[in-house]
Amino acid sequence: FPRMTVEETVQKIIGLLDAAASVLPWQVDADNDGRMTAASALALKSRVLQFVASPLFNADKPYLEGDASSQFLTWYGNYSPDRWQKALDAGLEFMRANKKNSDAYQLVNTGNPRDDFAAGYFNRHNGEVLISSRRFTTYVTGKTPFAQVRYGVASPTLTYVDMFQMKDGTEFDWNNPDHNKFPFFDKDGNPRRDIRLYETVAVNGDKFKGAQKVQIFEGTTQSPYKDGRMSYNGFAMRKFIRNFNDEVNGKFYSCPLIRLPEVYLNMAEAMNELNKAEVRDEFGNTAYDYLNKTRERAGMPAISAADVPAGKPLREAILRERAIEFGYEEVRYFDLIRWKRADIFTGQLSRLIIKKAAGEPSGFSYKVSHAMAETRQYAKPEKWNDKYFLLPLPVDEINKKYGLIQNPGW
Repeated sequence: FPRMTVEETVQKIIGLLDAAASVLPWQVDADNDGRMTAASALALKSRVLQFVASPLFNADKPYLEGDASSQFLTWYGNYSPDRWQKALDAGLEFMRANKKNSDAYQLVNTGNPRDDFAAGYFNRHNGEVLISSRRFTTYVTGKTPFAQVRYGVASPTLTYVDMFQMKDGTEFDWNNPDHNKFPFFDKDGNPRRDIRLYETVAVNGDKFKGAQKVQIFEGTTQSPYKDGRMSYNGFAMRKFIRNFNDEVNGKFYSCPLIRLPEVYLNMAEAMNELNKAEVRDEFGNTAYDYLNKTRERAGMPAISAADVPAGKPLREAILRERAIEFGYEEVRYFDLIRWKRADIFTGQLSRLIIKKAAGEPSGFSYKVSHAMAETRQYAKPEKWNDKYFLLPLPVDEINKKYGLIQNPGW
């Protein structure tokens, strides 16, 4: 029972997904929400084919030499644009099937960007989530999963927060005096940044439990931020946790594993890699149109080819859009892995120190710090090893001698 090659593994997975899609219903009613559907299978097919079209597997040389690489267990053995075409075809297959079923799956979009974004990841049976998981029945404040977050296990960094643009689409910059004075809200308390920021992380001064405001600054006595464990970096997790109160208590617990926006962004990425970014597909969309679906839902201005040229600039824009749209949905890590982004894994992290300051226009002073509570093992480029792109197989399994070959470097 030898370890299969990448090609064999992919064909096995796609075969199972195609078989499932041929017999499962396209959608289920609310009472059966969470059960797999044909839409689930085709969405997962899109993810798998996009992943293996990426440079980790689809390249002129392996990410690391070794026995597993020599036997094509960790890469295809060459680069082929056809793999990007197959990834795009999977997205088109999903789109055709969805159209055939009266566009049953659509982005939640009522015209209220903040509420719509939150509903898209949080509400059960919302017509946007394609695969979801559930570990508990309902949310109960003070118990799992809230208890884990209180200890800071999901504390976002300033490095991540700085990825969110201003609402007019310009880049945020701490060296800009106006941005530095009012980094999150204007003088009247209105949000200044991409609205998804405020539903992904808890930001000092944002709404919290009715008339209250989030307090994340040195010396705050507001629970759950008072001891700083969950907000050491100047922010705290908000996505899924919401306001620790009426927004979550009693709500059905479910976490999206794949949402419709991922299919759109997969297609945008494949079109760009195939040099088709500005070519309209059978649905009349370009790569920019697919990218802009999530931006426009969030109230952000559309990106055009004049703003961001096709090729590497558009690729970076798509990867950032995925990071912003899918925060805490287990997407970013795998995006960096499949694109072999050691530069980001070894990049310098930052946090924000916030203090009350009566003399400041916003009432607070902000200081960027690189003194993090935890240091990554490979925090510097010289400590990085490309073996980290794939995890090691368990030694106990290899020692059973039924054919497993260890990944390179381990």
